Amino acid sequence: MQPTPTILVAPLNWGLGHATRCIPIINSLLGKGCKVIIASSERPYYLLKQEFPKLEHIYFPNYEIEYPENENMAVTLLRKGPEMYWETLKENRRLQQLIWEHNIRGVIADNRFGFYNSRIPTVFLAHQLDLHMTDGFAWLKPIANGLNLKYARKFSRIWVPDFDGAPNLTGELSHFEGLPRTARYVGPLSRFAGVEVERTGTFSGYDVLITMSGPEPQLTLLENRLTEQVINLPYKTLMVVGKIEEGTDRVEVAPNVHKVAHLPAHAMQEAMLAVEYIVCRSGYSTIMDLAALGLKAAFIPTPGQPEQEYLAETYQQKGFAPYATQANVDLKTLLAEYDNYKGFADFKSDLGLLDSAVDEFLGLVK
Repeated sequence: MQPTPTILVAPLNWGLGHATRCIPIINSLLGKGCKVIIASSERPYYLLKQEFPKLEHIYFPNYEIEYPENENMAVTLLRKGPEMYWETLKENRRLQQLIWEHNIRGVIADNRFGFYNSRIPTVFLAHQLDLHMTDGFAWLKPIANGLNLKYARKFSRIWVPDFDGAPNLTGELSHFEGLPRTARYVGPLSRFAGVEVERTGTFSGYDVLITMSGPEPQLTLLENRLTEQVINLPYKTLMVVGKIEEGTDRVEVAPNVHKVAHLPAHAMQEAMLAVEYIVCRSGYSTIMDLAALGLKAAFIPTPGQPEQEYLAETYQQKGFAPYATQANVDLKTLLAEYDNYKGFADFKSDLGLLDSAVDEFLGLVK
């Protein structure tokens, strides 16, 4: 018999989305008899430890770059290029040590640029290979894209969590001429795909679900802004603020508003299916969760993330979902537009593309 290969899965710690979309990958690996080790930090570390308590978890620090409050993230990364370069080298050196210590045979990294290795197969998971820039910074796009693809090509494979061709969810972000030959479309990756949740009635009576995610300080800025507005609306609302370290107890903010720091995957799925309205970031992992359940939502892109702004604008133009900017959001107006959009029922997938990609990857491992 072939020995059980040890595979390292490592999501980026910028919000919870990079961690949640690794869940179906981990499940696929486990289903094929692999030993899986998870390397992450902060909120993704606690989320994946909660979802996979029996697996080995390594606390692996993230890049020490603070998310900007008023600046494009791509511009921040370019401005801090030398710092980012050294952080990536440090990350790669620590990876070499982990490979030796744990006899790791393959690596799957979600946007962790330093997790490449020339001796074992590695995968770079990303939905944004063509970086978008805000107005005034278009001249930086060739530089940013060049650096992005330079690192992506260091990996044995690039996995794009979307469909090839049309219709697709990422648009120009991952469908363009010059896509590296190592890229594979593995279909949308959602923790909810193929999972039947038990309806317990825990969330019956709620009209609106507001989920917040992403890095600080924008997470707390959005939480404060929406809390001020939602208490004046005639809806029973549940707010999930994306702070897993604060637990899962519901707190009454107002007679019609409850707030919870975090919901496990099964509870989040049940809540999304129970309510009439969903308001959330236009983060790609959230969009894949909506598609897996065939639901609709209203979006509030994270400021400074052009790809979220691009996706929100594109979905509104195509009639999928309304959106508002964080600075100008008015929940009453946003919810009034909700029924004019059709949602994401046309993008359900069965994870078959992912299973094929995992099989090919394990073929490289063996």
